Amino acid sequence: MAAVGWRGAPGARGLGGTWHPWGASGALSVGGAWAPVGCAWRPLGGGRLAPVGGARLPLRAPERLWGRARRKNPSDPNVEGKRRATIMKRVHMARKKGERIPVMFDEKGQPEGKHGDELMSWIGVLAQEHIPIWIQDWRSRDLDGLKDIIWKETITSFTADESFWTACIKSCGEAAQNFRHDLYKTFVEGFLKEESVWTRSQKVVDIYPNIEEEDWVKFVQYRTSSQFQQLSDRGSEIRTNNEYSSRGGRDGYRKLD
Repeated sequence: MAAVGWRGAPGARGLGGTWHPWGASGALSVGGAWAPVGCAWRPLGGGRLAPVGGARLPLRAPERLWGRARRKNPSDPNVEGKRRATIMKRVHMARKKGERIPVMFDEKGQPEGKHGDELMSWIGVLAQEHIPIWIQDWRSRDLDGLKDIIWKETITSFTADESFWTACIKSCGEAAQNFRHDLYKTFVEGFLKEESVWTRSQKVVDIYPNIEEEDWVKFVQYRTSSQFQQLSDRGSEIRTNNEYSSRGGRDGYRKLD
């Protein structure tokens, strides 16, 4: 069946507007039910959708069916949380059986396929779990012990050899940097004039319970300092001069040829 995506009213996200499936003619599977392509959808209470004149279907379907043409926003806590829970469960099940998830690598030494995606997602999880949000330079030799922990966690869960060490540590640093950027954009940038910015909001506590209050204060102090601003300006200038900008998310340059 041809791939099918979704279009909806700006800002509706299926909560206040109507979603319309688009793509090739045929049938569309949503939450295990089938509906003809071309019908309109209306939001219902309790997190559900219904085709006009049809049966009720899960609200999560439109987000899931955006398709490969448009990747989900990696900074969306809901999307991130689901991905995080899925990969942690997968790794836990493998470890419980005393197994490692097998990963294939291409001629460039880059992980590929479904398990390659899982490996990169796992590295992202490790970045959030182990790298403090106030870290200023991941390249520092003072952090070698932390890098060893992350590497051991990786090879305990996936079949990667020493040749992947450099890419693993680099990807973990990039994932941590992206995470810090998203934290700042979401929870700090728009609240700089408010005293509450120096305290973890309840939303931060709920979504990222591993972030301690002390770490949050250090994070805000550094991100609002003149030192960070100078580094940020320099980084922006470098990126402007580069032919390709770094791709965020779990892949980095992995899928950029």
